[in-house]
Amino acid sequence: MAETFGEKIRKLRESLPLTRQELSSQIHIDVSWISRIESNLAVPSITIATRLAQALGANEEEFKKWALEDKLKKEKETQRKRDLIYHSPLSADDIEEITEINKIFEEEVLKKRRLEEIGFAAFGPIKLDIKTKIDILKQLKILKGKKFKK
Repeated sequence: MAETFGEKIRKLRESLPLTRQELSSQIHIDVSWISRIESNLAVPSITIATRLAQALGANEEEFKKWALEDKLKKEKETQRKRDLIYHSPLSADDIEEITEINKIFEEEVLKKRRLEEIGFAAFGPIKLDIKTKIDILKQLKILKGKKFKK
């Protein structure tokens, strides 16, 4: 899978090496925004992408292109989710719950590679049903008492 804009920023920043705080000071944005960009939770505006390129000594046009590509991907994903909601036999609450479980699973299990803690050998992309994901999250004591219907 191709690297996201955030992953590219993080790799480049770490190679310099710069801390998030140092980078945020240079481009005059809050450090939490750098974190959100690097974690793919936010896509920077063209202005911020340009400032990032300047601070990291990178090609401004390439950074603008990456930011626009990520913005388009996020918009397509948002539209896909909307389509699911309007054309799904699931309720909006069900979809919200499944989305939350998937997000928790991605952040707490896949990114931290915690499956081996419970003896689950994973090779390559992981495609699990929602019930299996809930069971894994419970085994890792990540759900913290949350009750899910599935």
